[in-house]
Order: sequence, then structure tokens, then C-alpha cells
Amino acid sequence: MNLEERIIELLAEYLKKGDQLSDRADRTERGIEIMSRALAENDVKFNVMNEKFNVVSQEIKQLREDQGIVLKELISLSKRVAVVEEKR
Repeated sequence: MNLEERIIELLAEYLKKGDQLSDRADRTERGIEIMSRALAENDVKFNVMNEKFNVVSQEIKQLREDQGIVLKELISLSKRVAVVEEKR
């Protein structure tokens, strides 16, 4: 094998490896795009669920406040009933 044939062989190898790297870069880029889209979709789903969680959390807070008010009213009513029964 002479020098020119060896240079041609090395150039062919170089081009083949360059094509392989280019294909791998394309696949990686596509994979990154797919993952980015999936992350964006999950981010939207997370935000929706987080908003729902915040609404439910506020409703629970309001129910607890309402429960406290009802308990105070029950205690007050119980005391008034006790006073009325004592007077009898």
C-alpha cells in the first residue's frame, strides 16, 4: 500500500467517524428535545396540581376556622343550658 492509498484510507475513516459523531449528536439533540418537552409538560401538570392543592389547603383552613367558631358556640350554648337548668 502506497502513501496515497493510506491517506485516502485515513480520510475515509475520518469521514466515517465524523458522520457517526454527527448522527450521535443528532440523536442526542432529539433526545434532549423530547426530554425538554416532557419536562415542560410535567411542569404544567405540577403547576395545575399545586394550584389545586393550594385551593384545597385554603378550604381546609376555612373549615378549621369554621369548626372553631361552631365549637365556641356549642360551649356557649352548653353553659347557657347549664345556667337555665340550675334556675329550675
